[in-house]
Amino acid sequence: MCSWAGVCPRNHQSAGKRSHCKTTKGNKTLKSILTQCAKAARNVKGSYFSAQYQRIAARRGKNRATVAVAHSLLIPCSLPSTMF
Repeated sequence: MCSWAGVCPRNHQSAGKRSHCKTTKGNKTLKSILTQCAKAARNVKGSYFSAQYQRIAARRGKNRATVAVAHSLLIPCSLPSTMF
């Protein structure tokens, strides 16, 4: 589901060196909605997603942190309903 939405990170490895690439191509509408939700979630005080955004943004940058939060927002939606 995350790959179809376009928020799945790519990982290219050659000669033992990792180079991080752009996110996968996916559904543009869903990707933009998830990005907007991630940006809104970062402003909620005391939430898990806000803390995750702050942690990642300090090390990796704002845009990567936004995509990581969007990915985290989509994961519970893709789980089967029997797990809840």
